[in-house]
Amino acid sequence: MTVHNWQAYLTGYLVLTISGDDPEAFLNLALARGLTLLDVTRTGKGQILVKMPVSEYRLLRPLARESHCRVRIVDKRGLPFFSRRLRGRQLLLAGVLFFLVAIYILSACVWVVDVRPEKGTLRQVTPDQVIAAARAEGLKPGAWKGRIDIRALEYGLEQRLPQLAWVGVSFHGTRAEIKVVEKIPPPAGDDYELPASIIAAKDGVIKQILVMNGEGRVAVGDTVRRGEVLISGLILPPEPEKKPGENQPQQQPRPEPRLVRARGPGPGYCPGPGLV
Repeated sequence: MTVHNWQAYLTGYLVLTISGDDPEAFLNLALARGLTLLDVTRTGKGQILVKMPVSEYRLLRPLARESHCRVRIVDKRGLPFFSRRLRGRQLLLAGVLFFLVAIYILSACVWVVDVRPEKGTLRQVTPDQVIAAARAEGLKPGAWKGRIDIRALEYGLEQRLPQLAWVGVSFHGTRAEIKVVEKIPPPAGDDYELPASIIAAKDGVIKQILVMNGEGRVAVGDTVRRGEVLISGLILPPEPEKKPGENQPQQQPRPEPRLVRARGPGPGYCPGPGLV
């Protein structure tokens, strides 16, 4: 719709048919007087369909007499005529307004809470336990999405369910999705005591690390790549100290490097990417 059409809609316009022996002469006279004619189309049988603003309609009568044409109003359109049709239909307007408000309120609430494991299936916790913990933190059907602090909710779920290494909450319309990653329990058996290092399973950022055995190679905030050593099972002996005034440290037997089983508090990986 052009600018003129928008202006005509706001002020109201008429749809007219012009018929007679020479409707083209009527159009020429109207244009010569500077009248606004929109969407001029020929309908056949000597008739022309045209739209014009309501305010200029009173100027057509002398032109019709001069050109021996007949002008008839087919339709009245625009905002003023639309508002007049709605007068006396307050109940309909109230119903439409109530429907729009209800749709907005319903779409701003959570009505379904789903739990989706990021990898495989849950073994240490059940979806019902996760949903119960989320309900205790304020995420439940009927909750207002604008009042839910996602970061605080994720942190609360991690505190309530220590079996989880990572929790992510996202909204999809009226559905809340909770993605979880369980901590990997240590393997059982004699192989668990063999020397080994803890390495990154994928790219990520270190969020938390605690070295229980071995030698830490990364710190909180470091970016690591898949295969990079996080906690090394090879413990190197410290360099011999050099006393003041000595050019070279005294030659002493240097301890041998030790091989241990690197341990941390159940490291797990969180997508996004990130490491715990």
